[in-house]
Amino acid sequence: MRRTVTELLEALRNTILGYRSLLEDGKILYRDISENNIIITELPAKEAPKGRLIDLDLAKELDSMLSRARHRTGTIQFIAIEVLKGKGHIYRHDLESFFYVFV
Repeated sequence: MRRTVTELLEALRNTILGYRSLLEDGKILYRDISENNIIITELPAKEAPKGRLIDLDLAKELDSMLSRARHRTGTIQFIAIEVLKGKGHIYRHDLESFFYVFV
């Protein structure tokens, strides 16, 4: 199936909207934005999102101090610079990771 640039941009936009929902509605910080954790879906319904985040293994509830991760989280090529420097992971770091994926 042939994909267009517009479809790619829609999928990436839907992925960010899904991330926003996880963060605001679910109070979940994703912490592993990478090209391998974004999928472009076939559309079963007209209003279904074209892009989705998968793999919540490194995600963390915002109210929780504990995480299942035993080390710095994320895929190295896409980790935010401050996280690489040892700073705590916040939503802005995930947005920076989205930027690296898009580039």
